[in-house]
Amino acid sequence: MRHSHAKGCRRALRFRSREPSAHRTGGKRDAGFRLAFAADLRAPDATFFTCERVGEVALAAEDATTHANGVSGIAEIVMSEPNPSDFQYFLQALARQRHVDSRSFGLSMETSNARLSVLTPEGFEAFFGETVESRERGLRFAGIVFRVGSLAAVETCLRETGVAVRRKGARLVVPPATGQGCTFAFEEAP
Repeated sequence: MRHSHAKGCRRALRFRSREPSAHRTGGKRDAGFRLAFAADLRAPDATFFTCERVGEVALAAEDATTHANGVSGIAEIVMSEPNPSDFQYFLQALARQRHVDSRSFGLSMETSNARLSVLTPEGFEAFFGETVESRERGLRFAGIVFRVGSLAAVETCLRETGVAVRRKGARLVVPPATGQGCTFAFEEAP
């Protein structure tokens, strides 16, 4: 475990683990992961992490890695903050991204596999049709947008399992529920 400080980060921690693991060819190989955590003290409710796989591990059976709702990945992580630009430099350092799309409702940036967005509470309501619980200062995780192949298939799956869902623009939106913590949204992959 090692502490480090990146520009814009208030706290950072790195952790590494390695051990022999079953390989798909039947043998054992060294496999593990590296985790890196970062936080900004102005946002006590938000801690970020990244995970890097080290070595090759046996992959789980397909039925353990697929779901009937057809989610293929995360398209966007959405946070809320009354003044999104106050966290721009922290998020740029975190995402290793210099380019930021700024607009009146907030800002967003592309990472290697998903978008990272910070919207004002009003912006979150405009884009997702949901209100943010707290309007206090500090980043709050407000929504996750999942990438899917077919919105119609997701909608059918959710309705058949009794999940409340509605359309908002080109997305399906599931409001926060007990134990869920934030708004879930689904959008078709390009």
